[in-house]
Amino acid sequence: MILSRMEQLVACGMSRRVANLVQHAPDHQTTHIEFRNAEGTDAAELLLYEFIGLDWWTGEGMTAKRFADELAAIGDRPIVVRINSPGGDVWDGYTIFNQLRRHGQQVTTVVEGIAASAASLIMMAGDSIQASEVSQIMIHDAWTWTVGNEQELQEIAAVLSKLDGQLASVYAARAKRSVEEFRTMMDKDTYLTGREARDLGIVDKLVNELNADDPPAATGRTAWRDTLTELMRAKVGLTRT
Repeated sequence: MILSRMEQLVACGMSRRVANLVQHAPDHQTTHIEFRNAEGTDAAELLLYEFIGLDWWTGEGMTAKRFADELAAIGDRPIVVRINSPGGDVWDGYTIFNQLRRHGQQVTTVVEGIAASAASLIMMAGDSIQASEVSQIMIHDAWTWTVGNEQELQEIAAVLSKLDGQLASVYAARAKRSVEEFRTMMDKDTYLTGREARDLGIVDKLVNELNADDPPAATGRTAWRDTLTELMRAKVGLTRT
């Protein structure tokens, strides 16, 4: 079986007392909803600029419960979800994806920074999926930390395989490509620019396109290391329950 969040923390060396405090930390309740007129409609804008699920290190993050509360506050109106997230808990990602899919109004998802891992699944819930040209989408196989005997490890491997198949099926259905193609891409961390994702078929529209006269974007080793750190933290929590 997949270990509970507390058991995974204990397996990583955290004391049971501290792990229990982390597991029962309250959801961060600060709202990220802003209301605006979008294309002549009274659309609600939700900023998904954080970890998916509860971030063990900060006690914050967009949990499925918190997302449901914010959707309830929006009510029956179109929604624009702007994404800059390293991903996180796959189960929270599944739940948020399904919440958006059953929303009664138009859902537009827009990648403004990165939609990695579970955040890329949430991106796929949009009736319209958009990405800035200066943005990235990262897809990969699910992974977890675990302990156990041979049989237990085989069971967890089977669960991970099912997760990978489900995620690949979502991407493939949108792109009208084969599941096998996405399974191959997910065998490693595959980073796609907004334009590459559009050409692949998992993004409908490219926004904020660069002009030929625009100066090249600057690069920074420190910023890139920070991004990798966030992605590694997201991976650790990808399949916790």
